[in-house]
Amino acid sequence: MNVSIEEKIAEGVERLKLLGVYYPYIERFAANGRVMISETSMGRLSYPDVLTFNRIKKFEKEHNSLVYFVIRDEELDTLVDYFFVVGNDKGKWALEKFFNRTKFTAWVYFSYLDRNFHMQEKFARIDLKRTLIGGLVRKEAESDD
Repeated sequence: MNVSIEEKIAEGVERLKLLGVYYPYIERFAANGRVMISETSMGRLSYPDVLTFNRIKKFEKEHNSLVYFVIRDEELDTLVDYFFVVGNDKGKWALEKFFNRTKFTAWVYFSYLDRNFHMQEKFARIDLKRTLIGGLVRKEAESDD
């Protein structure tokens, strides 16, 4: 079943509200569907560069989905972009919102270059943390020290 882009944007807006993202960004996303990136440890919000924008559009087309938010993280000197996705299966939407609200996690798609310079891509659930300036960052795993 195909879900309209308007329905996906509305769902993305609901999820952004649950995640507590900076409200003016949510309003802009609701108006035009333009995604932003939350980057650095402060979660600074900015629009993607042309290369990232093209990767997002390619992903959306290949997966018949909508990217509604991106976290950019640096891991071992490699930039990793986590795409927050609204898929085409409405049956999964309620479960995703449940995890956003109660566990403060999100199901994301991400890609990165491995040590052998091969592109690795996968879907995974990540833990989140709000920042003081209204963005989100990936929460580091707790250590057992």
